Amino acid sequence: MLDSSWCEKYKPESLSEIKDNDEVVEKLKIMIKTKLWTNFVLRGPVGCGKRTLISAFMKEIGCCKENILKIYHSNLKIHDTRNLFSNFLEKKTKEKHKWIIIQNIRRFPIQFHYALYNLFTMKNLTVIIVETKENMSVGQWCIIFNMRERTSKDYYIIAKRIEKKEKRKWNKKYLQDTYSLSRNNLYTFLYLLQCPSQLPDNYNKQKLPYSELLNHPSLRERYNIIHDLEIQGYSHLDIVTHIYNYLRESDDSSIEYVIEVGRTLTVYSNHDYNKLPIYACFGRLWEMKYGAKKLS
Repeated sequence: MLDSSWCEKYKPESLSEIKDNDEVVEKLKIMIKTKLWTNFVLRGPVGCGKRTLISAFMKEIGCCKENILKIYHSNLKIHDTRNLFSNFLEKKTKEKHKWIIIQNIRRFPIQFHYALYNLFTMKNLTVIIVETKENMSVGQWCIIFNMRERTSKDYYIIAKRIEKKEKRKWNKKYLQDTYSLSRNNLYTFLYLLQCPSQLPDNYNKQKLPYSELLNHPSLRERYNIIHDLEIQGYSHLDIVTHIYNYLRESDDSSIEYVIEVGRTLTVYSNHDYNKLPIYACFGRLWEMKYGAKKLS
């Protein structure tokens, strides 16, 4: 068992600890130094460090949690939008300035965008939008920071920082091989460095227990299998991708299964690090096969 995942243990606590996307980091440092807060968009591909950067930025500001509102497309009902904003803005707190952080705004309907436009011009409020793709015209209200995808060099720099603190020693060839295995997924890369002896024999072959994941009569057991794969270093995008390809190539796969897993794959292709979609997907797959019998 791991005492602490390196992905969490060595998560940057300040902007100075972030060594990639230097140009964006420096601009945020200037914003903190001058305290000239302005609305901004962090835009970049999945895995480029957008949320890590925002987390370090907010910690450096020292803003209390009650002055921060985080909004995801999955935790908001549109008819609650006005009440959500008004309750947050009207709530009295020790600090005057407040922050709203919005992720995956392109998944919100147009009604939410209209409500958002009214917030851009409010005093003592900064809106931060975290996105993977260009989706709305906010240039007149926000500064847009474009982040680049992490390269192998960025991964090696992260590894070298951990190497000193953990008193490990990795040569360049080992880091290159580990990066290749991780398929540009930082969580997987750090896990393979932290627990090389726990890497499953079938990891390189990309073989998952397909039959058990798709056909086991116990939903709890299916969830346990997903959890075991997480511990082994598989990302949710990895799991869903391989399951989708397996279903497409299998002669006896139902079209309902392919459609359901395909929808979940779309979710993880745009953003990950959210545990709900994959567990919800396999819950629905189980229900298709066993739910009616269990409930009857």
